[in-house]
Amino acid sequence: MNVDRYELRQALNRIVDVLVDALAPEPLPPQVPAEGRYLTSRDVAERVQVSTGTIYRWMEEGRFPRPALHLSAQQPRWATADIEAWEGARREP
Repeated sequence: MNVDRYELRQALNRIVDVLVDALAPEPLPPQVPAEGRYLTSRDVAERVQVSTGTIYRWMEEGRFPRPALHLSAQQPRWATADIEAWEGARREP
């Protein structure tokens, strides 16, 4: 039996491609990076151009949004959308 190795390799590659497509899980939807959705206190302070202490003081005074979540007691995270909304409200007359 005389088989062309190139044709055999091509056929096997096509079979492997079909099997991989059939067995592969559905691709995950694209994820927004965490840093795009949530900000650390340092990130927020830099963005607003004040110290982190001022951020916390404004929160206590009710002048700044509270963190959307806490990864731990010492790791608050603000939603970017909350900060953008706060910035937008400050710009309005």
